[in-house]
Amino acid sequence: MVFPYLFYALASGPLTRSRVIKPVVSAISAQPLQLANWLEQNDAILKSSIGIDNGLRGLVARNGEGDSLCRIPRNCVVVADRSSAKRNTRPIDALANSLLQHIRRAEDESACSRVGPYIASLPGPNDLSLTGIGATWTDDQLDLLGHDFTKKQWIKLRMKRDSFIQRNGVAHDENDELLAGWAYDLASSRALQGPFGRGGAVRAALAGTLISVLMAFLPAFYLNDLSRMPFESAVPVILSVVLVSSLVVAEPELAMIPWIDLANHKSKSHLNLEYDLLHDSIALKGQRKSIPGESFVNFDYGGRQGIDNNKLLGEYGFVEENNPSDILHIEVGEDIVTIGRHGVVRSSTRSNESFVKEKEVTNAVLKARARLLAVGTATATEDGHSTIDFDRTKLAALWRREKIRLLDEYLER
Repeated sequence: MVFPYLFYALASGPLTRSRVIKPVVSAISAQPLQLANWLEQNDAILKSSIGIDNGLRGLVARNGEGDSLCRIPRNCVVVADRSSAKRNTRPIDALANSLLQHIRRAEDESACSRVGPYIASLPGPNDLSLTGIGATWTDDQLDLLGHDFTKKQWIKLRMKRDSFIQRNGVAHDENDELLAGWAYDLASSRALQGPFGRGGAVRAALAGTLISVLMAFLPAFYLNDLSRMPFESAVPVILSVVLVSSLVVAEPELAMIPWIDLANHKSKSHLNLEYDLLHDSIALKGQRKSIPGESFVNFDYGGRQGIDNNKLLGEYGFVEENNPSDILHIEVGEDIVTIGRHGVVRSSTRSNESFVKEKEVTNAVLKARARLLAVGTATATEDGHSTIDFDRTKLAALWRREKIRLLDEYLER
């Protein structure tokens, strides 16, 4: 009766980030060593290390037997608490609010956060790994994309971020509003999705179910009246199974997991994230046959469906070169047509894609390509006013280059 969740908790599933996310690009400091020491003091198993690859801080797999890369105890993981979930309906907002509480305690010398070493290892509010996220760009910076449809999508992301800050930050306190924005960017850029034990509720429910099963079938409790056994023994078992089932069918959990969240993105790369019921921990597993010697651990942030550069830059803050999952939404009259790699028309807002004439799409593609090139020419000689401006200008240029590549493939098909 407990086997459905046992299968759910122990069976491997593809590792994915939440819908709003981004990798770490901060320089290595002494903090990772302190983070590793803290995790190991909490019985974490770290069969990996932190290294730099092309300027990116990431997770490095070590030589060793088995496919486990690391195992992080659940008490080191940040999840949304009940009060945060009541205050925020969006799961990512609830998680960010819980993180904000830990950040506030870490900032207050008189308070103590159970995940203080993890908070200390995270990139700061002005770190370029966070400021590159498209949801933090100004309207003028969004114009550097040269694509109105994408700009509108990113403005919606920015509005969600602003709404979180207004709802959870202390009004008229600029420092706390900065902390709220920092917490949101961290949570949205590092949150992982998967089975994490529901804050210990699943483990407790399973333990109750097992006890109920054992007690239900102990004849010693029914020696005086064996006729009661079938009914009374079934009641606690049924209630326990209902509780476990309700926990399993609930929406996927979001969590910030120290160490594991250092793994960077690479298309078509997949890892498994598992909840270890026995050790009450989260394990990161990969196929050791595909990891000869020491190598960087990567996974596709979009899971098996992949993720395009619109989301990678808008929600994660970087662009992947030659992204096989890249797309671009093109306005064709009153319709929106989605162009994929190698000239594939992937979708249309019309009920029947055949209604969109190829000539109309080609004209729209040429127009969009000319707009992207024009923006690049206009901004090529302009100097950024700050490091953040310069960084975002470069990211916009990379994004436009990848979109031009995609449109050229359509024209050359």
